[in-house]
Amino acid sequence: MTYIKPICDCQNELILTVHETDSMNFHINKKGNLIKSSVKHFKETHGTELACTQCGNTYVCEFDIEKRLIRGGVDREGFD
Repeated sequence: MTYIKPICDCQNELILTVHETDSMNFHINKKGNLIKSSVKHFKETHGTELACTQCGNTYVCEFDIEKRLIRGGVDREGFD
């Protein structure tokens, strides 16, 4: 099966957008100050979407049977 890159309804190629949050944990000392040496840093992925840089439409990310990204249905129309 030949792969076709995801395309917007306006015919522009879509890009993958990954929404992540960086989180950092700090210990607090007895004086109420943060202890920087005890930093724990991690990322959480909250969602992905295929986005059009031309018209602003976003689409649900789906995968074909070979686990390649394909475009799903419209998630949001136009720029916010």
